Amino acid sequence: ANSFTIGKMNLSDTDNFKYSPGITDLAEEKGWWRREGADSHEHFDFFRTYGYTPKATGIEIVKQAKSAGMSPEALVKWYSDLGGIYAGRRMWRVFNLLSPTEGAKLEPHRMHQPEADYF
Repeated sequence: ANSFTIGKMNLSDTDNFKYSPGITDLAEEKGWWRREGADSHEHFDFFRTYGYTPKATGIEIVKQAKSAGMSPEALVKWYSDLGGIYAGRRMWRVFNLLSPTEGAKLEPHRMHQPEADYF
């Protein structure tokens, strides 16, 4: 659904989580994640770390906002809302089609975004 489905990973639980040994290396190198700032040294939030969240200070956002006559903050919110609804609805529909009983338990209007707290 054009969005990550991997959320929080317990890096010490090798029976349930398979990953590359360097899964956190790029994130630490780029400053996207810090082991010291994590909930614990074993937990890694893949979606929050590698999921795209536009920033109001990004040069492309600033340019697009100016040409659209919007503030960069308003444009970021618009992109975030649109992307979250788009990915969330597509994921809900797949689950709903595969298992209508289980799909009925899901909220079709829930957004799927890296900064969400429901993972």
